[in-house]
Formats: sequence, structure tokens, C-alpha cells
Amino acid sequence: MKRVRLALAGLALLGACGGEQATPNPYPAEAKASFNEGCPAGDPVCDCTWDSITRAMTYEDYREAMRTSLREGLLDTRLAKASAECKE
Repeated sequence: MKRVRLALAGLALLGACGGEQATPNPYPAEAKASFNEGCPAGDPVCDCTWDSITRAMTYEDYREAMRTSLREGLLDTRLAKASAECKE
């Protein structure tokens, strides 16, 4: 019974970081490298956030969201949600 509870807890944690989609959308390695310049790989919050982003939006949507953020100072709600969920 203890193993079942641990497995369920693990699935809940993965679900919290997993976003809306079962598998991540494909992203070029350069996108992850760029993300990791500001949020280092290996940090649990950063890894969770990247996983959530890649599941919540396509690379094209991500690029446009980043352009909009730089141009207008507005953060796409999917990016904000990914970050907030992983920091909880």
C-alpha cells in the first residue's frame, strides 16, 4: 500500500509539471540552451518550467511569446502559468 501511495504522489508531481499535453512539443536545442542561460538546467523549478512550456505551446508560439514579451513587456499567460505552477 505504501508503494501505491508513493507512486500516486510521484504521478501527481509529474502531472503538476506536465502541462496540458502528454508529450513535449519539439524544440530546437538552441531554445533550451537559451532558456538555461537565465534558468539553469538541473534546477528543479527550471526543469519543471521548461517541461511545462514545451507541453503547453509549440516552439513557434514560444518564439512569438518571447518576441511579444521583449517588444511590449507582456508575458504570455502560458509562460506565466508554467513558471507559477512549478514554483508552488
